[in-house]
Amino acid sequence: MPEYPTTPYTDQTVRTPAVGMGAGAAAGGGIAVAGMFLTVYLATMGRVHNYWLVNLPLLVPIAAGIVMLFFAQTRRFATGMLIVVFSTWILVVGPCTSGIH
Repeated sequence: MPEYPTTPYTDQTVRTPAVGMGAGAAAGGGIAVAGMFLTVYLATMGRVHNYWLVNLPLLVPIAAGIVMLFFAQTRRFATGMLIVVFSTWILVVGPCTSGIH
């Protein structure tokens, strides 16, 4: 008969601590503010009148956050970042761009 272990299985891999949601929220806030400044610059000084090109500085962090959700080490950071960036879209970017167009 085969011998079965008497103790439960324990994972022996060493994991580095992941960055938390607070750091992701802080980074998301910084990214949102920088993205809004770039959006205003592109809309006024850059003479870009395409909806997607004007909002590109705020679309890139969303794409990066979605990619970071696939990895366990960056999942909490990406969740905090995406919460702040998406709330910026709902509260600021959506009403402002709909008022312009």
